[in-house]
Amino acid sequence: MGGFAAPFFLPIVQLYINNMKPVLVLDSSFRPIKQISWQKAMTMYFQEKIEIIREYEDTWINSPRKKFKLPAVIRLINYVFKLPWGVKLTRTNLFVRDRGRCQYCDKRLNKSRFTIDHVVPKSKGGKTDWKNLVISCAKCNTKKGDSLLHETNLKLGKTPIQPKNNFFMIIPDETPKDWIDFLVYQ
Repeated sequence: MGGFAAPFFLPIVQLYINNMKPVLVLDSSFRPIKQISWQKAMTMYFQEKIEIIREYEDTWINSPRKKFKLPAVIRLINYVFKLPWGVKLTRTNLFVRDRGRCQYCDKRLNKSRFTIDHVVPKSKGGKTDWKNLVISCAKCNTKKGDSLLHETNLKLGKTPIQPKNNFFMIIPDETPKDWIDFLVYQ
């Protein structure tokens, strides 16, 4: 491995590479878990915790002694992912569950600019949970305001549910093509 340790290698690489692609992490049974930075992936590689499954063909990492292709998909060697409590309720996971679309008008939303709406408003007893939250565009959220659905002319595209397991989806134009074989549709 060239005789240098990961802590020495990574700070040097950061000087040369600014905007890198993310790395998909699979558990030892090839199920997708999450995405991480290329720096974390390379650290795990030098610690011999992962196996590189796919590499980006067009992106390289240069060190003083060696040139590496940037990992696209890695597999943890000794880890099977278990999700005992279901999927955590987060802004990102709501975006993924709702496929990046306003649940009222079906408009495609930017993942950094969308609103979260309580289907039954909190002021009317609505809870902050998977079955009462949807993503929406600002226009629809403002239109709905503090009203119940039957008090507006808005309709939900689909009933919100709590995902049963770890899930990933493909967001067009954002998902690296090297990941597609490993992602699970839900």
